[in-house]
Amino acid sequence: MNDKNQIIRELEINNIEVVRKVPPPPFSKADYELAVENSLTDSCLSVHLFDSIAGDEIEEGSDTFIQAQVNIAKKLHKEQLIFIPKQLNFDEIGNNAYKNFLAGLQDKKTDTDNYTLIRESAAPNITLEILEKINKINAKKEDEKVFSSSGKAPSVFLDFHEQDYKYAININNFLSEKGIRTFQCMSGSQPFDNIEKFETALKEATALIFILGTVAKEWVIERFNKAIELILIKDYPVSTCAIYLAPQIVHESLTLKRKFLQPQLLDDSKSAGFNPDTVNPFLQQFQ
Repeated sequence: MNDKNQIIRELEINNIEVVRKVPPPPFSKADYELAVENSLTDSCLSVHLFDSIAGDEIEEGSDTFIQAQVNIAKKLHKEQLIFIPKQLNFDEIGNNAYKNFLAGLQDKKTDTDNYTLIRESAAPNITLEILEKINKINAKKEDEKVFSSSGKAPSVFLDFHEQDYKYAININNFLSEKGIRTFQCMSGSQPFDNIEKFETALKEATALIFILGTVAKEWVIERFNKAIELILIKDYPVSTCAIYLAPQIVHESLTLKRKFLQPQLLDDSKSAGFNPDTVNPFLQQFQ
């Protein structure tokens, strides 16, 4: 992308410090990776701009310089924005390794990856996306300070069936932006699938949200009852829980009366999509 310098100028006009000390090639692989790690140490966001050109390999048979930057930022768990021009057709890229790398960023993102992929072509749009992301990061830090000063360390366990992943990810992103640590357990058709991961998350979380979307409510109820059993028997720290009713799905009546951990219903079923106002009341416990 030839817009790099324009983007840097616009960011600096907006009082955003841009790291310029990453050394250009040629450079040995070990020295280059160390230099990139040092450059990322105090950075809140790693931005990667791609085009059709793969660039040089650091060493023969190794990653290119720009691929290495992405992978190093991932390893350091840095938040990343990755931009690929929307007009770029991967099938027209002659370098197969580079083509597969870009396609993997688009199609093979995992739950542990902390990047946002954006297909843009104009520098002003890219600059706005970067500024918006930095504002969210700064807001998250401020929220974390508030939670820290209250003496609480909020953490929420999201439990959901694999077919309701799209609802869980919306809640997960919303909670993360609020500075709340999250744990996830995605399970299959049997209510007690993935039970070891389920119990591990219960050990760490202070709150629990079950996602009721397209999965049968009986599946959620069985998971809920198992959680209550484990919390009581093993004295896990979960002190509050909720059931989230996903948007645009008609749910049968759900009545769960418990003397211990009565779940709060977060009813988003009448919304067109995820509505943060549905979840906000649940966050009052952390205020």
